[in-house]
Amino acid sequence: MNNLLPSIHVSNTLTILLDASLRGALIFALTGAVSWMLRKRSAAVRHSLWASAVALALLLPIFSAVLPSWRWGVLPEVQPTASGPVAAQPTDSTTSARRSLQKTLPTASPAEEVVASTNEPATISPEPAVAAAEHQPVEPAAVPVWRTISLSTWLLVLWALGVAWMLLSMLTGTVGIRRVARKSEHITDPAILAMKDRLCEELDIRSPVLMLQSKESFVPVTWGIWWPTVLLPREAKDWSRDRLRMVLLHELAHIKRGDCLVQLLVQLARAIYWFHPLVWWASKNLRIQRERACDDLVLAGGIAGADYADQLLQIVRSYRSGKGTPLAAVAMARKSQFESRLLSVLDTARRRGGLSRTVAWSLLAVALAVAVPVAALQPVAKAKPNDGNAFVSEKTTSSAKSVGVSQTKLKTVFLPKSV
Repeated sequence: MNNLLPSIHVSNTLTILLDASLRGALIFALTGAVSWMLRKRSAAVRHSLWASAVALALLLPIFSAVLPSWRWGVLPEVQPTASGPVAAQPTDSTTSARRSLQKTLPTASPAEEVVASTNEPATISPEPAVAAAEHQPVEPAAVPVWRTISLSTWLLVLWALGVAWMLLSMLTGTVGIRRVARKSEHITDPAILAMKDRLCEELDIRSPVLMLQSKESFVPVTWGIWWPTVLLPREAKDWSRDRLRMVLLHELAHIKRGDCLVQLLVQLARAIYWFHPLVWWASKNLRIQRERACDDLVLAGGIAGADYADQLLQIVRSYRSGKGTPLAAVAMARKSQFESRLLSVLDTARRRGGLSRTVAWSLLAVALAVAVPVAALQPVAKAKPNDGNAFVSEKTTSSAKSVGVSQTKLKTVFLPKSV
């Protein structure tokens, strides 16, 4: 019994993981359809939509365990199989030995068998050769250790290795950006600090923001959930006032929107569902909408789209991303998907509004309205009654009754009255 416990736990873990993956696929498919229908809305709305989908993918296993299950018979019908103990089949050597022994024994008439059944049954000792054939132990063949491991165990080990690799990448990115921060200097320029304070007041950012200046040419990045930090390159002190305002406004927009927390949730989702292609697809869409939403906030501050696009292009050409920044922080500009981002900045007809409280609460209500039924839904197979098995059972019962009646008649005819 103890040997079965690990296999049971492995099967349960794979079942939960597969169930959450299928439900998550439905969530991401619905999110993609809704995002396409809202393609004319602002990037902030679509980013919140994708962020809600990632959060629901992480909460689906918890919802499935807490909420009552709603069984829905949509799977193909299955025939019920008869369950019960199965008698052990004798081996060929034992069967042949028993047959040879039965040939040597005298046969009795039906009446004698009935009389003998009422008395105490006599025990017949089989021949030594027959007994030895029946009780001879069979030595199992040597099996390699790797063949004794079940397929579910191998799959669980493969999934665990993928999760460990993703978590190690997250840790490497965090250590890398921390190393860069330790080598950086605190910005003491009064003009930069004054502009930072003024923009924080405009964006209603109440938490203190640490300003660092790297000794290398890094793209401006932001990280930190409780203690946000903005890292500027070493050339920031020589920037013009307009470029400095654009960069600071973009980085502070990440802090205002809580993008670092969303980035952490995305990393956890990719670590758990590293094998799920829709999770990576959702992560890509979320990253695109995140940068566009911050660009919209910069343009909403009164900066011309052509000037901002020119500054972004110069930053991408002049600076590089630090090691580990893609996972541990959110960078201002990268070469991936940069062309579509510039087109979005230059599009004057695009909506650039932020996420209002009404829209945020509406998205939350819709997300819960979708997540609860999906988490509670449990597809099951339709049970079809097996008429053949019922007929066999009735036939077997009637045969047993007839045999009992026949034995009673035999006892009445052949047995003496004293019996």
